[in-house]
Amino acid sequence: MNRITFPLNLRMQGPTVGDLQDALQFLVRKTFDGVTPAAYRPLDPPNSPSRQELKELVGILRAERVQTSYGEATKQLVFFFQLQNGLGDNLDGVVEEKTAARLNDILRLLDAPEEPAVDEFTVKGVVTQANGEPAVGMEVRAFDR
Repeated sequence: MNRITFPLNLRMQGPTVGDLQDALQFLVRKTFDGVTPAAYRPLDPPNSPSRQELKELVGILRAERVQTSYGEATKQLVFFFQLQNGLGDNLDGVVEEKTAARLNDILRLLDAPEEPAVDEFTVKGVVTQANGEPAVGMEVRAFDR
């Protein structure tokens, strides 16, 4: 998993946002495995975040991840992380230096898988349907010949 960088905030797009979203998904998954110390502590309703709320946010996060777009689900998961990790309630889901450092510390403690260093190419673009609308949720594969 790549290191989380900063600043990251609402409406940003790109690979660094994707890195954050991968980390958030990993941390929520670890929260529910019941084995490792949790980065999130689900609370009983009406308090937030509840288990159900975290699951719903991760579902929305997957759609944001497809577009590597820092949307509302990403912001809300970052905000809950900030609150529950003592970073303050005034950061409003923006990843700044303290939040990035804490995320990276926890990822390291949880032995988050690191991306292997390989020679690879980056292919960028937008896949659209015939009517010009974005093709959300499509899997695209590129091969080098």
